[in-house]
Amino acid sequence: RIEKDNSGWAEKYKVEVTERKRLHNLVLELKGNIRVFCRVRPMLPHEQSQAGNEQAVFFPEDGRPELPENNIAVADDVKGTEKVFEFDSSFGPKSTQEEVFNEVEALVTSVLDGFNVCIFAYGQTGSGKTYTMEGSDTDKGINPRTLSRLFDQITERSNAYSY
Repeated sequence: RIEKDNSGWAEKYKVEVTERKRLHNLVLELKGNIRVFCRVRPMLPHEQSQAGNEQAVFFPEDGRPELPENNIAVADDVKGTEKVFEFDSSFGPKSTQEEVFNEVEALVTSVLDGFNVCIFAYGQTGSGKTYTMEGSDTDKGINPRTLSRLFDQITERSNAYSY
């Protein structure tokens, strides 16, 4: 009797998994296939100690409520103006590795669903690219967190898929 009651569940599960994949990837597509994030590292001690080195990049959380979310303002001391830039996500100097990873974590699922994904860091020497991507022994970056999550999801899906 139990086998008879459960006979249709496997097929229903497969249908739901397929629908989840479709909806997940639709959400990512609607967000945009190319997304640009900005992360600003904290000023280094030697930068803070130099005369005239003041904050030049401002975020809404810096007491700048006129800045929309994910926008940053960059001061131009020469012209005495500011230029505002908009990103898909922005991370200030107080942001954590976990906050940055949370923005890209959904891409891990897309990889397992068969989509190509590329995450890269671009910026000036010393701007924090390696720290963001690799992290440290105690505070992992995007790469090790992504690989860990990828293998976790493979393990979670091992009953339904073979890779």
